[in-house]
Amino acid sequence: MTLRTEFPSVIVAALLVTATLFMPLVSGYLGWAWRVEFTLDRSEYPAGSEGTIDEWVINAGPTVLDIYEAIVRFDWQKESGQHWYVGVDVEVQPKQRVHLAKFAFTIPENVTPGRHTFEIGLKHRHLGLREGWQDDGLQWFESPYEILIAQPERRPEPNIEIVNMTAAFKEEEKFYVGDVRSGSMTLKNTGDAAAKQLKIAIEDIKENIVSVETSPPMDIEPGATAQWTLKVRGEKPGNTTGKLRFYLAGTVVSEQEIPIRIKEPALELVNITQTPRKGESIYPDDVLTARFVLKNREPSTMKEISISMEVPPGLTLVESSPPISIDPDATGQLSYKVSAEKTGNYTIRVLFLKSGVQLPSYKVTANIVVSEKTAFNMQTIGIIVAVLVSLVAVAAVVSRRRRKAAAPPPQPPPPPPQATPYAAAAGFCPNCGAPEIPGDTFCHSCGARTR
Repeated sequence: MTLRTEFPSVIVAALLVTATLFMPLVSGYLGWAWRVEFTLDRSEYPAGSEGTIDEWVINAGPTVLDIYEAIVRFDWQKESGQHWYVGVDVEVQPKQRVHLAKFAFTIPENVTPGRHTFEIGLKHRHLGLREGWQDDGLQWFESPYEILIAQPERRPEPNIEIVNMTAAFKEEEKFYVGDVRSGSMTLKNTGDAAAKQLKIAIEDIKENIVSVETSPPMDIEPGATAQWTLKVRGEKPGNTTGKLRFYLAGTVVSEQEIPIRIKEPALELVNITQTPRKGESIYPDDVLTARFVLKNREPSTMKEISISMEVPPGLTLVESSPPISIDPDATGQLSYKVSAEKTGNYTIRVLFLKSGVQLPSYKVTANIVVSEKTAFNMQTIGIIVAVLVSLVAVAAVVSRRRRKAAAPPPQPPPPPPQATPYAAAAGFCPNCGAPEIPGDTFCHSCGARTR
């Protein structure tokens, strides 16, 4: 005898039974009649469990029966047309009781717990009194019988409850770019099994925020509590959502959607100054200073406001302001200094940051031209200096001579005139006006030739 089914993948070997149920089945018409006695291996079957039905057939009619197939169909199989069957070759004499078949079956996992029914059918022939063997086909017994599917066995499970929570994202609090927010939860395991590798994470948040710090996965025993913390930083302004997920041993057991709104602070750039001023020449080794005055238009203090410069080769960043805090409606100043190393045209890109995170709406570009100090310029400067020195020297000589001419030293009275041609020719120096001394060729005062 061979056991078969239309769906052999669900047949599993079953344990033999000690009889727990015993039920007779009877059917027949005209010249034949039969009944089936069966035994279930248990009174209750959990979903997913295996079982057996052991059958005996009793010929209650006046003629011989030849049974060639036995069938069992449960109520959950009717819609799909499935049933369990086994091919047999059993000849049963009138009033004879013969073992028919033993079915092994499996209760599906998705069967609803409670009472279910099943039917028994036989395919057989009977030996007619006058006609010989007559095929009766499949005959179902008129009344179904019950089988009990048990409630699934409950396994110990952890159950995590949030005892207390401090939210990192509150609707009434503005969350600015660069801000770091903290959240915490006090968790309690109210289940009857340990929570293994409990992990909590905020995920599916794109790039608007990043996780700065979070508690590692933890185990929580039944009845115990644990603390979980999280720190996140705003990276980009905009509205988004995230998923707060709870994991146990790597499997998501719960998730909750949370709204997140990141805001860019309202800062007004009220003034920019540059030294040397824009348009003035800058030469190698010169230092350029730029200052930015910002005004805080937010209702709260903006902390950790700073600048960052993208300085190209040829310029060197000498100094940059440290981060500052700006109170509401107040102003703050940031500055930087760069040194010119080489001639050329340069562009400095200035970025404004909050807590080290760039503020996308605040950017300044400075174009700088570093000119060359040519040799012509140096020669010109040298000539100008030499001329100035010469002018100063000449002015000093003239001034000294004028002082001498204005106040000549006292001279003795001239000698009485003599009646000689040489004496008659004596007079005053044509250069400085000093009286001439008879007989001198040069002026005794300024040295000019008088003869």
